[in-house]
Amino acid sequence: MTSSVPPVLFVESYPQVLAGQQRTLLAMLDAWPADGPEPVVVAPAGGPLPDALPGVAGGRVRFELLPPRPALNRYGGAIYRDRGLAKLKTLAAAAGGVADARRFLKRLRPAAVFCNDMRGILTLGVAAKSLRIPLTTWDKLDKPHGRGGWMDRLELPLCDRVLVISEAVKTKFPPAQLRRYAAKLKTVRNGIDFAPLDAAEPDRRRFGLADDDFVVLLAGTVTHRKGVDRVLGVLPDLLDAVPHAVVAVAGAPSSDQDRAYADGLPNRDHPRVRWLGQRDDLPTLMHSCDLFCLPSRTEGMGRVLVEAMAARKPCVGSRAGGIPEVIADGETGLLFDGDDPADLLRSLTVLAHAPERRRRMGEAGRTRAETRFHGPTQIGKVTEEILDLVSPKSGLPQSW
Repeated sequence: MTSSVPPVLFVESYPQVLAGQQRTLLAMLDAWPADGPEPVVVAPAGGPLPDALPGVAGGRVRFELLPPRPALNRYGGAIYRDRGLAKLKTLAAAAGGVADARRFLKRLRPAAVFCNDMRGILTLGVAAKSLRIPLTTWDKLDKPHGRGGWMDRLELPLCDRVLVISEAVKTKFPPAQLRRYAAKLKTVRNGIDFAPLDAAEPDRRRFGLADDDFVVLLAGTVTHRKGVDRVLGVLPDLLDAVPHAVVAVAGAPSSDQDRAYADGLPNRDHPRVRWLGQRDDLPTLMHSCDLFCLPSRTEGMGRVLVEAMAARKPCVGSRAGGIPEVIADGETGLLFDGDDPADLLRSLTVLAHAPERRRRMGEAGRTRAETRFHGPTQIGKVTEEILDLVSPKSGLPQSW
């Protein structure tokens, strides 16, 4: 690699957390070929993500700061929900952000831009398109951005490639766009690194769990979208059927809206609920539970389900987004109707009383995870797509 080779930019809009989206980006960077273009991470602020960069790819990932316009510096998708005057202010800020991004891109002169989220596409993505820089993304959300999905209508026209982690993600795009831009779309499922899970062992005492507890684990941001209320809502009935059940929640709210949601959760202070907060020892926790549950209202795929399957745990998930593409219903876990508390309760209770069935599901889940969601394989596919845009054989305009 030499300085004369244009870099590839990786844009992350939420560096203040290390959730699934950011960890996937770190895994991509760690696997980036040593003889490839220089990888440069662009973010609007410092935080856990840039702090983690020295530990990936031998410390050769450069970090660049691109501060956002204040109206765009909001977390949790708020900018996509604006209406009326607020939306006009957001669009005006976006126009200013695009001007800032154009100056930034002209300084760095990249060979390609990879946006890890929609907010990056709103500014750096638009700027890249205006400068004829190849642009791609790996879309992980089945949830439409904004009222009527107005932001999603820009994604396919702007990007040269749109990778999606599940077939469910495609459903948010207008049918006419799916037909017109079919050649741009490709499904590349998210994957995991099995090594941390294989190296971990159960340790219930670390999490305040007893040996005879039946532990139902939930992991992820505590937000309405993730559906923690669904499980806590059926907790009294679950305890009637399974008196030794415990609901363990790993994760925390990430915005004021999420904190208000968490404060209003049913049975949140019940003695059979364990609030474990944000964890960096999730592999140990996975091995310490009996069953993993993902009760989301929307979900692009559910990478955390694959982590549970890799730990040989049966999974219970809602029939939402890409979850049914991960859980093989009746084989690696059970699916439930998210709007039917009785269906959720039935799924949890049935598996609580069937230890041998849980064991078989856990083994089947491990096999499914290995064959369909192997992290290095999936990340290698994304890397190939990005490098293909950089290659002259792509036929795309070369900017510099």
